[in-house]
Amino acid sequence: MDLPLVSIIIPVYNVEAYLVQCLDSIEKQTYKNIECIIVVDGATDGSYAIVKDYCKCHTRCKVYYQENAGSGPARNVGINYSSGEFICFIDPDDWVEVNYVETLIIEQMKGDFDLVISQSIDRKVTQQNKIISTSKKCRPIISYTTQDKCRENFSAIMFEYHYLDGPICKLFRTSLIRNNGIMFPSYRRSQDMVFNFRYYNYINSISTIPVHTYNIRYEYPLESGRGRIFEGYNEIIVKIYMELSEQLKAWNLHTSYETLLHTWVFWYLYAFIYRCANAYIAYDYINNEPYDTIIHKARPSLLVQKIIRFLFSIRAYAVANVLMRLVDKLK
Repeated sequence: MDLPLVSIIIPVYNVEAYLVQCLDSIEKQTYKNIECIIVVDGATDGSYAIVKDYCKCHTRCKVYYQENAGSGPARNVGINYSSGEFICFIDPDDWVEVNYVETLIIEQMKGDFDLVISQSIDRKVTQQNKIISTSKKCRPIISYTTQDKCRENFSAIMFEYHYLDGPICKLFRTSLIRNNGIMFPSYRRSQDMVFNFRYYNYINSISTIPVHTYNIRYEYPLESGRGRIFEGYNEIIVKIYMELSEQLKAWNLHTSYETLLHTWVFWYLYAFIYRCANAYIAYDYINNEPYDTIIHKARPSLLVQKIIRFLFSIRAYAVANVLMRLVDKLK
């Protein structure tokens, strides 16, 4: 039996220090029927030169260049150029274990699953590439073989287990992507999550596996991100909220998932306000609908989260900001 070709798509932007480790981990895969499509997204460091040199020596690797547009559009370019029956996405500063693709394909072939998801390992790494801590994410293992079951259990998969947060650790069926025109939006943040739940709308089966074969790099020391508000963040929150809300309505699940949806989006507001160095910025951005509905209908579980939600509801953003900073320091 011929084994299916898997296209591995990597968007690249200014990661010259990590690229070779990522690419080498792909070249060492035990599953050999792969192609590696690298899309350089207007990188201003030495990334493009590194990739071009690498591709000269590794025939399974192909490189394409685009002006800087973001990782979402870069992944779309990769999809357009892919030849595989299945697609994987890998971030250029991460790396995978040698059996990464093989474990995904083996599981896919067991039940002809439309979506297969593995587990990841968080690696805190210094600038000298020394691993100083490791943490494995151990999420519940699930398997559903009908569209109804996939949709009935969407709540747990999306909101509780966070299986759809990013494009990594996943094996996608290329025909489902192309036949339904599924692409990454051009958002600067969270575009991968939108792609995932658009794809999820068309699947009839899903399986997750208890293997940790994808290494996520976290640079140490970590940057706090405070004071950095990228353009359009609040508009992206609204677009994600509206699209997901409409999708749940189409599945007749909006009522049963309403609280979970609002609580989930609430955490995006939390992250937004945390990054606001000036509370008045937060007030100007989110003192309107649908934020008011999101804040009032969210139901966070921990006491400190409930207090912060209350402070949001009365527009006491400065106080909430101080409390969030305190909580962050105590972690």
